Amino acid sequence: MFSKRAWPLAQVLLAGAILAVGPRTVSAVLRVMGLSQERQFQKYHRVLNRVKWSTLAASRRLLGMLIEAFVPDGPLLMALDDTIERRRGPKIAARGIYRDPVRSSLGHFVKAGGLRWLCLMLVAQRKLEPQAFLCTDETAEPEQILAWFIRRWQVEVTFEEARAHLGMETQRQWSDRAIACSTPVILALYSIVALTARQLLSQGSLMTRHAAWYAKDSPMFSDTIALVRRSLWSEWIDEGAEHRRDMVKIPRALFDRLTETVCYAG
Repeated sequence: MFSKRAWPLAQVLLAGAILAVGPRTVSAVLRVMGLSQERQFQKYHRVLNRVKWSTLAASRRLLGMLIEAFVPDGPLLMALDDTIERRRGPKIAARGIYRDPVRSSLGHFVKAGGLRWLCLMLVAQRKLEPQAFLCTDETAEPEQILAWFIRRWQVEVTFEEARAHLGMETQRQWSDRAIACSTPVILALYSIVALTARQLLSQGSLMTRHAAWYAKDSPMFSDTIALVRRSLWSEWIDEGAEHRRDMVKIPRALFDRLTETVCYAG
């Protein structure tokens, strides 16, 4: 899928995209990975705009890993939905004007400019607390209404969390090839984070962020990506622990606050 020369560069971009906060530009990724002084920085840009690799092949392999990890015995529930990535600029050839499904209604049409992506998702089935649901279709059966809600809700949450925690719509690639692969990579990070967290959970429990004014009953994606970030940062801290001359001692409470801030940053 990747050449031996390109794969290490791709790994840097993936790890950096998980750790970075704010815009997920290649520059931001290199900074968080400690490569702001890398003179050959253009080789990382080329992974997106020149290096030949197949997003379809990568997606097929990732889907296989998700099935093996979460639903090895089936059944498989797949969802197909579209989302609009709001992008501007004369160099974005595929940009179009579409109906905004969130802000539009039956009698009110709202336009949105950008790129339209069609995404295939593996939907996890789980139990929900009792709730009341309303539907504008009076002929729909209760089972159908519940099925619509479960499928649509998980899909929309995935898109929103990709924007909030993975920087979707903040990339700044301008070439056709880079645009065509950067957003699928951002969306794939959601699955990569989930798979990595599942592997880490075999070594311990998932920490849930609490506060006096906000009690969470179950972990969310923000807790999941924080777990993965902590793992990456801790690995690098342990690697540098032997170089005592370069270490700065700080109180444990301050270190924990700094770690939490970095790991939960959007």
